[in-house]
Amino acid sequence: MPVFSVPTRRGHTRRRRLAPISEWRHLLVPTKRLEVSCPRGLHRATYKRLVNEYNRVLDELAALPRRRLWPRMRKAYEHQFLNRIVRIRRRLGLPTPKPRARARYRTGEAALFLGVSTKSVLRWTASGFLRCERAGGWAAHRYYTVEELRRVQRILKT
Repeated sequence: MPVFSVPTRRGHTRRRRLAPISEWRHLLVPTKRLEVSCPRGLHRATYKRLVNEYNRVLDELAALPRRRLWPRMRKAYEHQFLNRIVRIRRRLGLPTPKPRARARYRTGEAALFLGVSTKSVLRWTASGFLRCERAGGWAAHRYYTVEELRRVQRILKT
């Protein structure tokens, strides 16, 4: 387990233990190369491009621990690669990780639940297609109920 020195504001350093991606990557995405048949409705060239990109990103993710990077950059790359893998798996119709079940979701979590971008969620909220609850004194935070997200998910699937 690598230990990194992290500078603090006063010039002192503290030691922080970072969990490598190998400890939790198997929970999100399998590490073996993708070998599935082309789903119906997907062009053969698009399928080949997605499979090649999936395998390339998996190789880059496996090579990430050998690269010399700052811890924050390593984490950013890990998340970037994992998000790309999840998007490719979703496009190929393969199972993807689900967020934990909750009563209310914030905007980013609601976007993950629906499989769209946060901008889409905010745009749908502004247009009235997706309803949210506001919390706080000045109502800056948006919260989406599970029932509302499931309603929109049913509409999106049809």
